[in-house]
Amino acid sequence: MNCNGDVANNWKRFHEAYEDYLIAKGLDQKDKKVQVATLKSLMGTECKKMKDPVIILAKLQDHFVQVRNILYERYIFHNTEQQVHETIDQLRQLAEPCNFATLEERRCEETECSKISTSTKKRERSQLKQGGKCRYCGGAHERYKHKRPAFGNSCRKCGKANHFKSVSMQKQGVNLMNVESSDNENSFYVEIVDAIRHVERRRYFVSLSFWDKDGGESQIQCQLDTGATCNVMSFNTLCEIKQSGSPAMQPTCIKIKLYNGSFVPSLGECELNCIYNGESHKLNFNIIKGDQKPLLSGETCTSMGLITVHIANSINTSPITAPSDIFMEYKDVFEGLGCLPGEYHLEIDPDAQPVKHTPRIIGIPLKDELKAHIETLEKMEVLKKVTEPTEWISSQVIVRKGSNLRLCIDPKDLNKALKRSHYPTPTIEEIVPELTKAKVFSVADAKNGFWQVKLDEASSYLTTFWTPFGRYRWLRMPFGIATAPEEYQRRQHEVLEGLPGKQVIADDILITCQRETQEEALRDHDRNLVALLQRAREVNLKLNPKKLKLRFNEVSYIGHLLTPDGVKPDPEKKLVANHPVLCYYDVSKPVSIQRDSSETGLGAAFLQDGQPVAFASRTLKPIVFSCDRFNQYIYGRESVDVQSDHNPLEAMFVKPLTAAPKRPQGMLLRLQKFNLKVCYKKGTEIFIADTLSRAPLPEFGPPGNYLRPEKEDVCRANVEQINASEFIRVLDGGLRSMQRETEADAKLQCLKEIVFWGWPETKPEADPSVAEYWTFRDELIKYL
Repeated sequence: MNCNGDVANNWKRFHEAYEDYLIAKGLDQKDKKVQVATLKSLMGTECKKMKDPVIILAKLQDHFVQVRNILYERYIFHNTEQQVHETIDQLRQLAEPCNFATLEERRCEETECSKISTSTKKRERSQLKQGGKCRYCGGAHERYKHKRPAFGNSCRKCGKANHFKSVSMQKQGVNLMNVESSDNENSFYVEIVDAIRHVERRRYFVSLSFWDKDGGESQIQCQLDTGATCNVMSFNTLCEIKQSGSPAMQPTCIKIKLYNGSFVPSLGECELNCIYNGESHKLNFNIIKGDQKPLLSGETCTSMGLITVHIANSINTSPITAPSDIFMEYKDVFEGLGCLPGEYHLEIDPDAQPVKHTPRIIGIPLKDELKAHIETLEKMEVLKKVTEPTEWISSQVIVRKGSNLRLCIDPKDLNKALKRSHYPTPTIEEIVPELTKAKVFSVADAKNGFWQVKLDEASSYLTTFWTPFGRYRWLRMPFGIATAPEEYQRRQHEVLEGLPGKQVIADDILITCQRETQEEALRDHDRNLVALLQRAREVNLKLNPKKLKLRFNEVSYIGHLLTPDGVKPDPEKKLVANHPVLCYYDVSKPVSIQRDSSETGLGAAFLQDGQPVAFASRTLKPIVFSCDRFNQYIYGRESVDVQSDHNPLEAMFVKPLTAAPKRPQGMLLRLQKFNLKVCYKKGTEIFIADTLSRAPLPEFGPPGNYLRPEKEDVCRANVEQINASEFIRVLDGGLRSMQRETEADAKLQCLKEIVFWGWPETKPEADPSVAEYWTFRDELIKYL
């Protein structure tokens, strides 16, 4: 309870608040002692002796209401004088306790209020009367002597003070002001000048002699402002030069932007003649209200020789757009899972037969982690459990990426049945011509790119796959679908179409611009970046904040280093940096892989039109290594030819996986994501791979993603021994008979020795008795 000021009104408000408090807290139904204690705690120490809340309220009502003295309140009201910054609302508060009830009393209140000076009345007094012209200067201005442009000036006609030549009584001249104003504020040009009224600092001035054919000559002091982009003059100064209160001006749509960011409207433009150091100059001024000294722009100062530039310093400013600003302004673009417009339909060949894979067993230690991952994907609406029958069921594939699991499917049979909607994927060579004069680069990465494409219901059921916890189907486009890369590339191009300075390859988005100077490049780059983020917000495209590379002079993009000077090999790719001359990869041309192995290692060459695109060599299974090494080139292609000098592989890749021997089954499983076609070629025809296999490159650092660490030792050393005779379907008696006949045959004994010790380099050096086996020498082995 506030006992100061208008205690009657204070009491009324306290009483209402107290009753609301009792109801809100449920105290109105409590015992009176509780209510008294509550009231005393709210009122203070003066009410401790009272016991009945009704009595307390009544006494307080009588006490506070009797305090008001109406006559005194009205006396205070009528003797009130307005202080600085006081408003009418404060006066009305003083009138409230006076209880003005009659009309006469209300009029009295209004009379007092009419004496109050308000900001509106001040503006009304400062506004000019329509049609009023000053007889001293001929123009319109506020009705104060010191506001008159002619005040303090002498007439150049009669020589008398405080009026202009145009209104001199000796000669009645008529000057017309030809000003056409434009009300369209949407179309204007912006000129930048320093603040008209500066914070006090060192300034530089020059005195110029302005002359007019009607007004004569005037000496005007002008301020030099090298930061201004236009000349500015006040209307009063122009009137002094023209000796007229209504000088002629040309209409303009220019708005003058001050250093602090505010705008000053221009009344018009005027071209004036001036003389400096005996030379005549024509200067164009923007006219504004006020009485400030004229400002000369940096360009004018340079052209008139007022300033001389000896050294042009380049200042490195801080980035206009910091990552923290981007994340704050476009926080929604970097959070959650996006969903691009439209749904994707997987089209199946009507002649294809549905395939249902059998469930795969996963390690027990991975089950809990896999289940938690599946539950997370269900909450994100990426997966959905399936209980009804489905025609297609694929197997699951678990890939560990860092410390997290990535759940994929193995849609080998589904991919064969899918109809592909072909769409070109850009290459780095295609976008390089668009990067001419680029000086600033940024790279954004789409977050969970494929998952931002929603599948329709029919297509979702085609992606059903097994898990240890039942069947699930993908609601978003999964990894492993053969048509996924092309479809995602198409949608990325569609949603980002029309944006300036952007290039898109898969889920990597490059933002840049082409400008001559660094300052222009930064400005246009930031404009292009903001346009991308706004478009991403509109189409619900989500970006990965961890992979955002913002405003770099050099940036790594698709395995290449983009710089203002051109494209360079990524220094992190040490092997690529040391490559010989390779042809550019063309996604539209057929591809082939050469592979070969020797006792030293293996070699692989990735070819297009018979020319090498990439090389590789290592100690590993040749085809598996070749495909993993060239994964970025062949994954998702309709067909890849593999040239091998091992003839049995050609038949092995045609047979079902279950019909393959135990050892090659692991290799075939790893190669299921590729559409491979193995063809046999002689060793002399695959000389590139043969050369690489005999001279493998030294290794740099840890093995890449194409080599699984847990298999490295097995691949480096042939620790697995297989007795091939166990797989020959020959009875024991027949096998022993073949061994006896071989021991008795001199030709076969000679062949046995040659196979064991090695064939000679040329056919004439071989024993004539075994020359007929020369063609099959690479396929012969000696069984112990």
